[in-house]
Amino acid sequence: MTIFILIIPIFIVIFLGIAAARVGLFDSHDTNSLIKLVFYVVMPVELFVNVAQVSLGSILNWTYIFSYFFS
Repeated sequence: MTIFILIIPIFIVIFLGIAAARVGLFDSHDTNSLIKLVFYVVMPVELFVNVAQVSLGSILNWTYIFSYFFS
């Protein structure tokens, strides 16, 4: 499973929020509450669950990590 497949739900949440704001589904008070909920609760949980399901070897590219820190 690639990283791209893992981050698709995050982009879906972002685009649904943009669409709901454009349609006018929520007022400004609701929008501020939903922003806090999504960015402080929902997205970190989603990221944690997705990263926990992937093997550590597929996430860590040691060549990239070493070249980043040594440059």
